[in-house]
Amino acid sequence: MCGSFTANEWLIQRLETLSAVVLASSALCMVLLPSGTFSSGLIGMALSYGLSLNTYKELRKGIIDFKAKDRKKDSQSDDKRLGTLTQHLFECHENGCSPLTWKQRVTIALDVARGVEYLRSLAQQSFIHRDLKPSNILLGDDMRAKVADFCLVKNAPNGKYFVQTRLAGTFGYLAPEYAATGRVTTKVDVYAFGVVLMELITGRRALDDTMPDERSHLVTLFRRILINKENIPKAIDQNLNPNEETMESIYKVVELAGHCTACEAYQRSVWGTQSTS
Repeated sequence: MCGSFTANEWLIQRLETLSAVVLASSALCMVLLPSGTFSSGLIGMALSYGLSLNTYKELRKGIIDFKAKDRKKDSQSDDKRLGTLTQHLFECHENGCSPLTWKQRVTIALDVARGVEYLRSLAQQSFIHRDLKPSNILLGDDMRAKVADFCLVKNAPNGKYFVQTRLAGTFGYLAPEYAATGRVTTKVDVYAFGVVLMELITGRRALDDTMPDERSHLVTLFRRILINKENIPKAIDQNLNPNEETMESIYKVVELAGHCTACEAYQRSVWGTQSTS
């Protein structure tokens, strides 16, 4: 399938390639609406966020075509949802689930990034999710992920770098420039994506009130870890128990997470393209 690549190497390469779309200013969205609310949900989104009728039609047609290609799989999985990433990453023992393997975690990250690539190919506009987090990532019975919840979606008008709006979202996933100014750009979703990657690596929540203050904020803790690569093995989720090959894969995702959560929005550059060239 992948020539001389191992499965892990191929997954990481795909993640980095799709992340280039995220880092180049794409919205992290994948439409997931219950049957019966599909059209009305899209119409509501179009009206709420000032989308043109043509854009709405493009979204609707594209999503219907996408669902038609995998209709059988979707119809089966609709009744077999396994809950959210939150339940499987942070609450697996309470819910009687097996811990996510590293391959599953990378695949979930890939699916989130693929949602960006897919939506951007439907409409030549920038959609900003504003609330990307594990509880808004739904898992099917095959452990494939889709991003949900469009309540806070914003559409950035053509030619505008940012949209001024009231602060919304979830603490721990808010990009610093958004929290400080209320100006939202597509780089806000890039930051949140990086936080989700950190959670997949460490098995820890973005904000953990059970930890001492100096360890409660995952991004701050992660930046300290990145100072010395030797700290990384101690920080990863103990459920992973990685071998040497998996550790190499983890190091790459750690680096990607660091780039996605750069303090300054302009520093969240198109790193994915550079790393796979």
